[in-house]
Amino acid sequence: MDRRPLQSPQTRLIAAAAALWLLLAGCAAQGSQGPDAGAPRTVRLTVLAINDFHGALLPREVDGRPAGGAAYLAGYLQGRAAALRAAGGEAVLVHAGDMVGASPLESALLKDEPTVEALDAMGIGFGAVGNHEFDEGLEELLRLMRGGCHPATEAVSGCFRGARLQWLGANVVREGETEPVLPPYAVIEAGGVRVGFIGVVLRGTAEIVAQDRVQGLRFLDEAETVNRYAAELAAQGIHAVVVLLHQGGFGSPDGGTPLTGPVVEVVSRFGPEVDAVMSGHTHQGYVGRVTRRTGGAPLVVAQAYEHGTAFAEIDLLLDARTGDVAAVDARLTRTFHQADPADPLTRVEPDARVAEIVARAEAAAASRAARVVGSAAAPVTRAPTPAGESALGALVADAHRAATGADVAFTNPGGLREDLPAGPITYGRLFAAQPFDDRLVTVTLSGDEIRRLLESQWRIGPDGEPVARILQVSGLGYVWDPNAPIGRRVADLRLENGEPVRPDGRYRVTVNSYLAGGGDGFGLLREARERRDGPDALEALARYVERLPQPVTVRPPERIRRAGP
Repeated sequence: MDRRPLQSPQTRLIAAAAALWLLLAGCAAQGSQGPDAGAPRTVRLTVLAINDFHGALLPREVDGRPAGGAAYLAGYLQGRAAALRAAGGEAVLVHAGDMVGASPLESALLKDEPTVEALDAMGIGFGAVGNHEFDEGLEELLRLMRGGCHPATEAVSGCFRGARLQWLGANVVREGETEPVLPPYAVIEAGGVRVGFIGVVLRGTAEIVAQDRVQGLRFLDEAETVNRYAAELAAQGIHAVVVLLHQGGFGSPDGGTPLTGPVVEVVSRFGPEVDAVMSGHTHQGYVGRVTRRTGGAPLVVAQAYEHGTAFAEIDLLLDARTGDVAAVDARLTRTFHQADPADPLTRVEPDARVAEIVARAEAAAASRAARVVGSAAAPVTRAPTPAGESALGALVADAHRAATGADVAFTNPGGLREDLPAGPITYGRLFAAQPFDDRLVTVTLSGDEIRRLLESQWRIGPDGEPVARILQVSGLGYVWDPNAPIGRRVADLRLENGEPVRPDGRYRVTVNSYLAGGGDGFGLLREARERRDGPDALEALARYVERLPQPVTVRPPERIRRAGP
């Protein structure tokens, strides 16, 4: 649920309440041991966690109010951590993956170096690797961690010094090896109690990252990996374990809705050594509990929306004698710039050091970001029709086909990250909508291969649940039947001119380099013939928008139709 941000009198009130909570908890623990128990037997550790930041250095709008932005996020996290410590508790700042990748221009232009600097400055110590940390490959992730030069940034900011922030990846191994390429866990000490944090990414990462970026890597089963390292920590005498899991699901921020989705299947298999879970990947805000198959107390699981517009607080009450976790609770806090517009005392001040990092990044990207390429009469959104088609998807696919002169173009919906608002369309807005360093690739497919490609939009995921990834199309139309068996859903497949797609016909098809590498599980494209590299995908979109009649009006064109109700 939302909580008022910490500021002057509120800080003192919350600190006093926290001190009372600690006093009562300590007395309860002492009382169970009799009057000779001595010092308080419990330690309160609060895990302050974010997920899916994606280089969001600048604020976003949530419910019509500004929220997030690295400087304000830092103000929240540091203020909350200071209040907890003033009340006698302990705090640690962590993340659950996708801190970088799919980032806006002000971060992506400098290869997410400003984001890493900002995370360091706000005190994020470690976290799980996410799938987007592999967007540029393992070596680039290691460069961000360890430091080094990059040709795209060296002339602007010199060679990067590297991060204090540590990424954890217990289930990421090289082919033929069993030990992870990244540290599997981190250990901290809180009030004399050691606490372990295990980081894992979803095992389906290789299916949603360009294949050449994860070549030679394997992503092991999340639960099996967590249980392995939880046992290793227990053997070291560490009995308090938090999992930072880059896999998610769906629920509600107040815990009133049962959790659903892949996170439930994964967490249900965690053993008794695990005490709490911070999740990511699905960009949802929820707190909930998952029942373990092995029995024992249900596990508290939290996820704090996206882009730094919220953070999670996971409270662990630690038994100082045994090192075990006696109680767990969690809540979410929205990072509104002013939590209560009617009360000026609730305004949070942005962190000055982080604000300076953001300002430098903005300045480096300003000229490119401000370039106006057109205007939109109304928002061009990613909102799908019941058939899975969106206005933004159609616009991008049309732009890519126009850039290469292909018969057909496809783009993946996961590559569309922000809507285009009404009004001026700047290069920065287009970058936010399609924030990937992709080039266009044109291949030759037969009509039968196009049909098979479209049929592969529906499949059974690693967790046994159906998964649908509806490609956005240009130059093509079809009908799909949700009641037909997977593999036989596509019908009435026709080119834009109404001509049926012939199974033995040869068609030039343009996709982005992510799809061309088999991304999102479309492996058929990786084997396609007569590959020809084309222009930069974003530049193609910008040039296309510039040539359109202004202001631009885009609606879902109903190239994709769904049979039945």
